[in-house]
Amino acid sequence: MANYLTPLVNELNQLEKGNSWIKSQNYPLGSRLFIRLLCIACDIPAARKIAGFKGFNAKKGCSKCNCEFPRRIGIIY
Repeated sequence: MANYLTPLVNELNQLEKGNSWIKSQNYPLGSRLFIRLLCIACDIPAARKIAGFKGFNAKKGCSKCNCEFPRRIGIIY
């Protein structure tokens, strides 16, 4: 298992130090990227808050286009 995890851990260590440059459409020359991997144990509402996602009863589900989604009241899944 170490053969699979060692390259992953090495890459995550480089990303955490900011030693990686990622090219994208907005940054064709590259942009410095800092990444940290977190392991959390919590319920779904707390995980949404930690990750920055909307709550289950949010009307605006998309943070880019600010589209409003209708609520379905009285429907049980």
